[in-house]
Amino acid sequence: MAQVAAADALDLSGFIRPGDGVLWGQGCAEPQSLVEAFVAQRSAYSGASAFLGINFTGIVRPEHADHLRLVAYCGAGRNRALADAGVLDVVPVPYSQLAGLIRSRRIRVDVLLLQLSPPNARGEHSLGLAAEYLVPALEAARVVIAEINERVPWTYSERPLRAEDLDLALSSSREPVSAPYGAPGEIERRIAAHASAFVPDGATVETGLGTVPDAVLLALGDRRDLGVHSGALGDGIVDLMRRGVITN
Repeated sequence: MAQVAAADALDLSGFIRPGDGVLWGQGCAEPQSLVEAFVAQRSAYSGASAFLGINFTGIVRPEHADHLRLVAYCGAGRNRALADAGVLDVVPVPYSQLAGLIRSRRIRVDVLLLQLSPPNARGEHSLGLAAEYLVPALEAARVVIAEINERVPWTYSERPLRAEDLDLALSSSREPVSAPYGAPGEIERRIAAHASAFVPDGATVETGLGTVPDAVLLALGDRRDLGVHSGALGDGIVDLMRRGVITN
């Protein structure tokens, strides 16, 4: 494994080829220093594609489509600006199908950019804040490049990694990305007042991203014995659990 200590010494051109498919962790798992270097050096591998997942940092901007093909499975977060600019290709599939598409190479992963925790006593790095479709991406990738972020916790994810699993590693100390969270406004609260009427005692709820689901959860405080089966668990879920509304 090649090791570089600082982002300004990082040269990706020896690892990424023109036309390669590049993928990295989404949301809080985005390796920010690597993505910054990737877009800064994009002319060296013109024609490469980048699979963004959900993008909260905004590091990738519309002007980067001059050399890159930008791909995601949704327009959430900062992807909205890319979609509005007409430079985002959205893969029209459910999230649950992404692993299979990566394994079949319908979503191409030649180079994988990871954010990892520092190693434990056994020398194992954790995927830290997200494993999800990064695990099948590890199986598909020709090159694995890691940002080892000392602020990322070691977690018991499905696939620990050792130095020999990495082709290149960068050390960093950056606050991981956090999902933006804003209080619901008047419009969201009015929608929630109508929507909450469809949630009786004993119902099972599923929530998505955004302030409308948060507003609906705020309106369910007088319910009893709710259950949750959801891919997204926000602060409103935690509050209802603590209050005994959600008992599953």
